[in-house]
Amino acid sequence: MLRVADMCAGTGSLSAAVAAELGGRVVSVSDTDATARRVLAARYPDAAVLDDALSQDLSGVGAVVVGAPCQDLSWAGLRGGAAPGSGTRSSLIWPILERVAASSAELVVAENVPGGAGVYAEAARLLRGRGFAAILLSVSAAEAGAPHLRRRVYVVAARGSGLLRAVACRPARRLPRSPRLLPTVTASCSSGPSRSGRRGGPNLQTAVAEGRHRTVGAPLDQWAALTGRSVPSAVDEAGRLSARFCEWMMGTPYHPGLSRAARIRLAGNAVVPLQARLALRLAAREILGEEK
Repeated sequence: MLRVADMCAGTGSLSAAVAAELGGRVVSVSDTDATARRVLAARYPDAAVLDDALSQDLSGVGAVVVGAPCQDLSWAGLRGGAAPGSGTRSSLIWPILERVAASSAELVVAENVPGGAGVYAEAARLLRGRGFAAILLSVSAAEAGAPHLRRRVYVVAARGSGLLRAVACRPARRLPRSPRLLPTVTASCSSGPSRSGRRGGPNLQTAVAEGRHRTVGAPLDQWAALTGRSVPSAVDEAGRLSARFCEWMMGTPYHPGLSRAARIRLAGNAVVPLQARLALRLAAREILGEEK
């Protein structure tokens, strides 16, 4: 069975999506956050769980997924950038990719925020120079049927076409965007559109507090059908944005054993699995088309 490693894994949703598409098994995960590692240990009990991506053993790994830090690339942050050697959190992508390129991995899938599109275009070029066929593409969660936009960029890179042939044969249709969507989940459980002085814009906390989730009927029902999970209440017993609703919006597992703040933070940093699977299928078609 294909062995999958997840570097800067968060809750492991990107590796779960890739492993499901490829019929693989996650054998190694890493994250600097202790709560995320607790979730990862429960989700992947047979995998090695580390706090440092650069310490992961990639020997024998066929696919590597990377969710490198986005804080220095996000439009809502301070835009520190990811220049090689700069020391920003987001610049971790470069030593990670160098390690991956030096391994025997046949497939790389990296995900980040739209503000990192330029950086990840460079990442795709780096991988092409190391013998991969690599592309950059943008896919939103709404295109996978989610009731929120959540645009993300993906780099998908492959050595050869073996792992992608079956993936390229699966349905890969971008769904039309609904005119009524909710703001995406963010890592903050506070309310207000400019929390912590950041350029956050409209946010889910405010939308739910104002009752706007009640006007978004069809997209919520569509997501419930796609995920197989009924729509939970958007507010908890205290009348606040519900952590369970955030996890449901992201299509990630529920984590009732954690605090509300931790659950919302993890959900806000998570990858939407159906979005990642759509991105991988679209990329597989394009890469195999380029090979032909």
